[in-house]
Amino acid sequence: MTLSSGTISPDKSAVYKAAFDLSGAFSSAALLNKAGECVFSFSMPAKGRRANTAFFKRFFTAFADAGVAVGDVGEWRVGVGPGS
Repeated sequence: MTLSSGTISPDKSAVYKAAFDLSGAFSSAALLNKAGECVFSFSMPAKGRRANTAFFKRFFTAFADAGVAVGDVGEWRVGVGPGS
């Protein structure tokens, strides 16, 4: 991934693409390999003040369980939700 003039360009040689969204009643995440196959995905209720903490613990555990380093992700998609 490169940043140039305020624009982020995805790394075309990257092995993984990741996405997450914390903007709704449920927090969701997914990781895809280069072939577009789902490596993992999950959703969980976004309730309470510690919901994001619980989400990211599960998120990083899912990476570890899949044997994927966060640095192996070349393209990120992030939901920003309403009002952002």
